[in-house]
Amino acid sequence: MDKRRVVVIGAGKRIEHVIAPALWFLQDEFEIVHIVARTPRPKVFFGGKVTVSIVDRVPEETWHTIDLVVLAVPKESVGAALRT
Repeated sequence: MDKRRVVVIGAGKRIEHVIAPALWFLQDEFEIVHIVARTPRPKVFFGGKVTVSIVDRVPEETWHTIDLVVLAVPKESVGAALRT
């Protein structure tokens, strides 16, 4: 079975404490392709075991390969996140 390719929008505590651990646990089924946030930067997860590059937008040529988008931002930011 091919892994489902995931884009995560948001890079705060929801990602760090809920989404990333869940997807990491299910890494045989899901692959995080990009984590998108307003500020591109490296982000360290799991006590330094995993470093992910945060991007400010998903490259256009990547969208057709994405199976799932996880939106993990405060409700005030949903509109802006969807325009990303």
